Amino acid sequence: MSDAKKTSGKAAVEELSDALDAAVDAAMKQANDAQKAVDVGSFSLELSAPLEWEGRTYEKLVFQWDALTGEDYLDIENEMMVRGKTLVMPEYTGDFLLGMAVRACTERNEKGVRVLTAGALKRLPLGDFMRIVKKARTFLLRTGR
Repeated sequence: MSDAKKTSGKAAVEELSDALDAAVDAAMKQANDAQKAVDVGSFSLELSAPLEWEGRTYEKLVFQWDALTGEDYLDIENEMMVRGKTLVMPEYTGDFLLGMAVRACTERNEKGVRVLTAGALKRLPLGDFMRIVKKARTFLLRTGR
């Protein structure tokens, strides 16, 4: 094979490699942008079965994770300590995530007081409960706890 053919073959391989690298970089950027665009600050859940609680029926729950504050975090932590539970990693502690869900749930009475308690959310079917807990965990992990 002549040197000219070897050189043009190498150039073609390099061009193809560069094009492939550019395509991979573009795909990675697009995937990262899409992941960042996902709103983890709120979550809406159509319940698989209506929840009856204190004379009211709930078919859908909305959680505003990004409305939570440092005070909420400390209050949840203190409530756990009062119950004798130790908080090691909040994003993997069911009681902490449940406390987040109670505070982030947008259901309020006419005075603006939370109406759904941890006891109410614990009564949800396991699938619904786990979706809520996973969304709370996702919020903590993506916001850089």
